[in-house]
Amino acid sequence: MEPLAYRMRPNSIDDIVGQNHLVGKGGVIRKMLENGHLPSLILYGNPGIGKTTIAHAISSHLQLPSFTFNASTDNKASLKDIIQSAEANPETLVIVDEIHRMKKDIQDYLLPFVEKGRITLIGITTINPYHSVNPAIRSRCLVLKLDTLNTDDLSLLLDRTLNFLNLEFTSEARTYLVQMANGEARSLINMVEAIRF
Repeated sequence: MEPLAYRMRPNSIDDIVGQNHLVGKGGVIRKMLENGHLPSLILYGNPGIGKTTIAHAISSHLQLPSFTFNASTDNKASLKDIIQSAEANPETLVIVDEIHRMKKDIQDYLLPFVEKGRITLIGITTINPYHSVNPAIRSRCLVLKLDTLNTDDLSLLLDRTLNFLNLEFTSEARTYLVQMANGEARSLINMVEAIRF
């Protein structure tokens, strides 16, 4: 069975918890989507705070063909297949997870496609891209930092999770879980899933 955090992942930017500076009213990503223009992006921040969720919600909102490439596990041949598929549609979105782990030869291969706008890149990383991503690729992307989720964000997410599972927790248990989540949505949902079983 798919993990609960995966099953609960929002498909719409309207359902994303936190990151109001990016997807909330007046947020930079929301404005881009409203204007129908999306440059290549690099999203960075701590684990479990919505980077991948935002990337997929962007794809869903714009109804663009999209591919996901994991720089930790996928190889250059996989990226070549993605680029070949994207040749027919220059609006194709390529989501690169763990972009800071992308090998130099793969970065060099990707660069001209990003530079010429033949694909739109969304790079995802937990590491500051100014220290970890090829400067040539980084300079062709808008770099956006995600914030750690605050207590209100996590409380809202906990409400959604409990409603999804049709569960009720005491206020003490709720407070404990929110504190233990340490600002991470995935951690919070994983703890609820573990308690449920």
